[in-house]
Order: sequence, then structure tokens, then C-alpha cells
Amino acid sequence: MRILIAEDDLTSRLMLQAVLGKFGCDATIAKDGEEAWKILQQPDAPKLVVLDRIMPGMDGSPFAGTCVISTIPNPSTFFS
Repeated sequence: MRILIAEDDLTSRLMLQAVLGKFGCDATIAKDGEEAWKILQQPDAPKLVVLDRIMPGMDGSPFAGTCVISTIPNPSTFFS
């Protein structure tokens, strides 16, 4: 399963990626909400997002709200 990790802290990103990898997940990484949003616009976007609530640019709450009101090629599940 592909999972999008949106996290600005390098240590947290690496830890999440390692833990998810142990469960057989393929992590796609975004360093902020804007980068995550661009990834979700792709037709083959991950279906699950692990989202940091506080990031530079677009953080978790506005990001989740934008995804809810926008048309995304594939519906996703969000955690913040």
C-alpha cells in the first residue's frame, strides 16, 4: 500500500517511513502541505495520508479542508 507522509521534521519523516516500511508499505514523502497537495493531484496518488498538523506553508487543518472541498482523482483518508 502506498502512503503519503506529509511531515516537515526530517527525524519524524524518517521514523514514519521506517515503521511503515516494516509493515510492507511504500511511503511517498512530502515536506509540507503544498508538496503533499501536488502529489495528491496525480492520478496514481496514495490513498492514505499521514499528515502533520503544523507545517510551513499549508499545514494540516487547511490541507484537510482543501481536500474535502476539492475534487481529487482518488479519494483519500486523512489523519492529522
